[in-house]
Amino acid sequence: MPVCGPSPPGAEEIEAHGYDHVVFVDQGSNVERVNCPHCAVTTSTSWWQDRMDAAYETSFARLDVRMPCCGAETTLNELDYCWPAGFASAELRADSPARGWLGRDEQATVEAVYGHALRQIWARY
Repeated sequence: MPVCGPSPPGAEEIEAHGYDHVVFVDQGSNVERVNCPHCAVTTSTSWWQDRMDAAYETSFARLDVRMPCCGAETTLNELDYCWPAGFASAELRADSPARGWLGRDEQATVEAVYGHALRQIWARY
């Protein structure tokens, strides 16, 4: 659904999407690696994909994982995605904005409007 109000400079379109289930919001071709949030070791793609496949089977209701590098317990959402990615039940998307990341104050303003913490994800397709 289109969002009322001004779009970010140069944005082709800004939309809000709500889902009746959790979805993985990925960074497209911006993906570089996925690191352990506890010891910063880069996970193997196959380890991450196996965990994502298992989580998908539960409609992403179970995101808990044990890290192979240090044994720490965490979630797929808490992994250090280089570039950011994450799990959500809603998404606010601006297509092709002619600007960079939101600043802290800007993000805090948007979070206050929506009543939720947000994670900025830049996707490239």
